[in-house]
Amino acid sequence: MIRFYDITENAGQALINLFYTVINMIFLWSDTLVSLLTVLNPFYKGNKSFKRQVSFQVLFTGVEAFVLIGVIALMCGGTVIIQAINNMPNFGVGEYFGNLLKIFVVREIGPIVTFIMVMGRSGTALTAYLGNMRVNKEITALKAMGIQPVDYLVMPTFVGMVISMICLNFYFAIISIVGGLAVAEMIIHIPFLIYLQKAFESITVFDVMFILFKSVVSGMVISIVSCFFGLSVNNIREVSMVVIKSFVVSGAIRIVIKIIVLIAFARQLFPEARAFFG
Repeated sequence: MIRFYDITENAGQALINLFYTVINMIFLWSDTLVSLLTVLNPFYKGNKSFKRQVSFQVLFTGVEAFVLIGVIALMCGGTVIIQAINNMPNFGVGEYFGNLLKIFVVREIGPIVTFIMVMGRSGTALTAYLGNMRVNKEITALKAMGIQPVDYLVMPTFVGMVISMICLNFYFAIISIVGGLAVAEMIIHIPFLIYLQKAFESITVFDVMFILFKSVVSGMVISIVSCFFGLSVNNIREVSMVVIKSFVVSGAIRIVIKIIVLIAFARQLFPEARAFFG
């Protein structure tokens, strides 16, 4: 029989574990930033493999995902654009075509889809990779040689992931708009150049900075969460479990950050929404 005391005890223990997990992630993030600042010091001569490791991470996370992200961006952009062109005249908001694309495709769909794809592809692979290194005592071997895992493994991954997310988000935005309009022109014969001009005229410096901010945050979340759970593995049975945990936790953290960002940028975002919906 389950007692109320057992339920409250388990809930309290879960909250304590969550608190320590968040604190340890923040410590890992701060250690990573300190390591990055150390490497960026022009007088620092250590970690000669930094550029090679960052290049490898960018290759795996960014370059090798171009085809997948491009296909998804084309499908999402084409679907949103065709639906928008077909339905906007019914609501009398055809003049807001560019702003609609900016909000739905550039600001929202692009960063979300890119985050899910990168986390599901690269983040989980990174967690499994570090988890296997932990199980095989390779992390212990690095420490025995005087090499800190944060400097050698986490920090280059952090930099490569952030760079990849920035490139992929802008790549998604361009493909979804240009490719989507090209698809719409072939299917429903819309004036491609006119709609393309409307779309790009609506994008402002704030939108570019907003995408850049989301990309940096997403890259940091994926890299830190993946590395944290990968380095926390104690035995081989936990590898598959932490892979799932890293995916779920990173998504939850991004949702929390998104809510905070929406509240912080409410004045910049809400006036446009009022212009659409009256």
